[in-house]
Amino acid sequence: MFDEDNFESCLSYSKMWPDPQRTHYMWGFSKDFAMSGSRCAMVYSQNKDVHKTFGGATGFYHLVSGIIQMKLCAILQDRVWVDEFLAESRRRLLTNASIVMETFDKHAIPYLKPCGTLFLWADFTTVSRQSRAKRKQL
Repeated sequence: MFDEDNFESCLSYSKMWPDPQRTHYMWGFSKDFAMSGSRCAMVYSQNKDVHKTFGGATGFYHLVSGIIQMKLCAILQDRVWVDEFLAESRRRLLTNASIVMETFDKHAIPYLKPCGTLFLWADFTTVSRQSRAKRKQL
């Protein structure tokens, strides 16, 4: 979990995508850099029609403001800060994911162990059934 040495980008699997013309990858600054509201992202696609669409008239509705561009450029140029920020972010994600998983284990709530993400999938059906049963008793 959160293992930098074994990290593999999903883009490294592009040759195995079932249909590269219908598979698109999106990434934004919001989650990795805690910048919700910056509205800056990128789309990777091998589909030329997608390129035309994003580069054509619709691109005007998706422009990033000059201020945001300048701030993001300054952030990305500071490689030391980026490395330290991302390392600290991974450390905090691991700490918090561990707390959540320990709590789920304690209450026998099934879940999928996260692999370097801030999302943790859990199955709360047993908890919701117990809650419904208690409400019926009242």
